This record gives sequence, structure tokens and C-alpha cells, in this order.
Amino acid sequence: MDTWLYYEATHFTHKFCNPTDAASIDELGRVIGLSQGQRVLDIACGHAELLIRWIEQHGIAGVGVDLSPYTLPHAEKRRAARVPGADLRFEAKDAADFETDERFDVVSCIGASWIWNGWEGTLAAL
Repeated sequence: MDTWLYYEATHFTHKFCNPTDAASIDELGRVIGLSQGQRVLDIACGHAELLIRWIEQHGIAGVGVDLSPYTLPHAEKRRAARVPGADLRFEAKDAADFETDERFDVVSCIGASWIWNGWEGTLAAL
């Protein structure tokens, strides 16, 4: 069975692939003081709604990482429709294997702490 296909079927209509709502994400961006040009890394970005919203609202640049072969094509469509000229790229890979020398102002991993075996491992990895 293709686990990622099942995951996509159950999350296809969701803006966020977890129980978070848009108002909470918008408030989070305000509370942490996002501003023009800051760089955000979103681990397990799903359909990239968090990154796209923060680009629209705060002018951030971003990188989204996701392992599912189904989510990033949707993320690319959203990017093209809503923020076509944005500094936003996607990496199709297991976040546990993601390495970069880039620096980020904010790193998020919402709803996918399983990647590093729970919240303690996730905090250590991030």
C-alpha cells in the first residue's frame, strides 16, 4: 500500500496537513515578528500553505521540505497562483536526511515530530 497516497487522499482538501487553522498560523507569524526578507524553513511543509501565507503577509523567503511525492506538486501550483515571483523552493526528501549550510530565521515542523521520534528529537534536530 502507498502510505503517501493514503495520506494525500485524507489531506487533499486541507490547507494545512495537520489540525492547525489559518488564523493560528497568521497569529503565529505576527507573534514571532516575521518581517520582509527573513528566511523560513518548513519541515514537512505539505501543501506549503504556511510558507505561502507568510510570503503574502510578511514578505519572507522560504524553503519547504516534504517526503510525500503528492504534496509538493500541489505546493508548486499554489506558489505559481499566489506568489509566483517569491523566493520559495521545495526539496522533495526525507527531512531526517535534509542538510544545508543555509541560515534561517525561523524553522518550523508542525505536526510531524514523528520524523525525529517525538518533540525532544525534533527540537534537537531543528
